Amino acid sequence: MPYGPAARTVLTRSLSESVAAPGWPVVRWPPGRANEIIRPMKLEGQAAIVTGGGRGIGRAISLRFAAEGAAVTVAGTGRAHLERTAAEIRNAGGRARVAIADVSDEAAVESMVAGTVGEFGRLDALVSNAGITGPTAPVVELERADWDRTLA
Repeated sequence: MPYGPAARTVLTRSLSESVAAPGWPVVRWPPGRANEIIRPMKLEGQAAIVTGGGRGIGRAISLRFAAEGAAVTVAGTGRAHLERTAAEIRNAGGRARVAIADVSDEAAVESMVAGTVGEFGRLDALVSNAGITGPTAPVVELERADWDRTLA
């Protein structure tokens, strides 16, 4: 997998001879592989919420944020998918929590944010990735409730 210029400043001849760019923490990723790449963690010490984080693009974002050092709240409505993604992050040595939250519900969002700050001590990033498939009709034929639910 190619990495950007900052990551290429970390050269590894062997795992015992790695040198990182000054001030950048380093990580062995992926864990458990011989000759792994040691590179900077861009989100070390930060915390993020990824809505819709259990599947698809949201899952990929959750995993990438964790690989970059962020503690991640994997949020959404499907507990099984969220738990699998969070377990994958933890199994790779990352920090993750699950928040069951419908982003159209203000109280659920407040709880999601409070839980993240409570567990990780901060919140630095929000990826608003949650979405639903709305009604398939011309806009002029939609009920206001359907429009609101789809765009919430």
